[in-house]
Amino acid sequence: MTALVLVVPYGLAGTMRFVDAAATLDGVTLGLISHEAAGDLAGKMSSGTRDRVRGFVQIDDAFNPDRLEVAVRRVSTRMGTGRVDALAAILEPLQVPVAQVRERLGIRGMDAAEADRFRDKSRMKDTLRAADLPCARHCLATSADEARAFAAEVMPLVVKPPAGAGAIDTVRIDERSQLESWLGQTTPTAERPLLLEEFIQGDEFS
Repeated sequence: MTALVLVVPYGLAGTMRFVDAAATLDGVTLGLISHEAAGDLAGKMSSGTRDRVRGFVQIDDAFNPDRLEVAVRRVSTRMGTGRVDALAAILEPLQVPVAQVRERLGIRGMDAAEADRFRDKSRMKDTLRAADLPCARHCLATSADEARAFAAEVMPLVVKPPAGAGAIDTVRIDERSQLESWLGQTTPTAERPLLLEEFIQGDEFS
């Protein structure tokens, strides 16, 4: 049996569909780690999923790799396997801490460096370009002047956090006046850089 642990901080509808699907897999012993109490999370599962869960641990911060590591060790004991063969999560902000715990515990799957290249969109684009895969021109700006210099060559733009998810905090900039207005509210720094990307149109394939 494969010992699978899913990190489910919140019982969101999309996340619970993922849990339900995992519970239907043959040859899997399932464990869960969540911010929610066991009863609250169980109330969001189908009866079939509840019957398949063999271990549960509540945690206060699943995004902290140290606390997550402790929870993974604990849930493996409660599952009766004493080990974890696969550790997964679907929330994008969890990908790096989950990968760090995989490395620490010798669990197969994406390592921390790979997860960081997935999570940090600037590094992702650098990696794609290094492999001769075309992608939008970009700049990881650490100052307003860097943002202005890139905008002088590339317009329109899309501005976002380098570790953003979906379209959260993503802004389209069509002209310099918009850029100046945006910089007046959000100035990039070395500690909090911002990713500027060329805005391109076309068919998306993913």
